[in-house]
Amino acid sequence: MDKQNHSTDHSRPGYQNRILTVIAVLLALLVVQRADLMPGAGDAHAFQSREPQAPPNAAVQRVKMIQELEKIERRMDSIEKKLSGPLNVNVLSMPVVKVEE
Repeated sequence: MDKQNHSTDHSRPGYQNRILTVIAVLLALLVVQRADLMPGAGDAHAFQSREPQAPPNAAVQRVKMIQELEKIERRMDSIEKKLSGPLNVNVLSMPVVKVEE
């Protein structure tokens, strides 16, 4: 085979330039993507301009959690009472039952 006529000759400068250009573009896209994910100076300024917040009060959080757990317990008790007695079931639509002989 004649190397000069072969269309996949990777040693030509034009091929290498195209590949290097593609790699440079992909690297630039990665840099831009990373820059979007990182907080910038504008974000730091916006964060500082807000009013300072007090640290969360653990006691208040615990009280709220206990209140929610008590609500859940009341609901569970109600469900258990309904399920412990006889259930009244009304079937509104019943598929046709086919008995094979």
